[in-house]
Amino acid sequence: GNNVDFENSLNSAGLNVTSFDHTIFRRPKNLRKSVRWYKLGWGKPSNLMRSLNDLCLLSNNGLSNWGLKFDIEGSEWKVLREIKDLKKLPDIILCELHSLNFSPLDEHRKDVLECLSLLRDDYELLLIHGNNFSAYYRWNDFGIYDAMEFTFIKKSITQIMNSDLY
Repeated sequence: GNNVDFENSLNSAGLNVTSFDHTIFRRPKNLRKSVRWYKLGWGKPSNLMRSLNDLCLLSNNGLSNWGLKFDIEGSEWKVLREIKDLKKLPDIILCELHSLNFSPLDEHRKDVLECLSLLRDDYELLLIHGNNFSAYYRWNDFGIYDAMEFTFIKKSITQIMNSDLY
């Protein structure tokens, strides 16, 4: 949408930011001029959609350190596996994951667990936070938001951080 506070904040801190959003008509007016913006989305390649690898090529992602932030409103389960296909994995992933309220018998549950397991191979979960705009489901003493915000950090970075502590 048109809320670009996150992108502007990163860019004002001196970071290169490339933003993709196929859901809005044109570049947001309040997006800093130094942020590159494309009317494209992450998904099955089509007119307005590209693979994650193609988006990385557009953003000149040959940088030694880079992060991936996405909120693709429930479509993430169709494309999340593409992260493993990248030549250079992002150092940090900030994302919103939807449809987490599933029953043990739900077919979607298998996709969710497979995708999260793939991420776990290379990443550690740094932060998880309920999205208070999503539905909240409660059973007895347990509750969960249907959408959660996650921050994953590459294991190689946490290993360096841990070795520096000791």
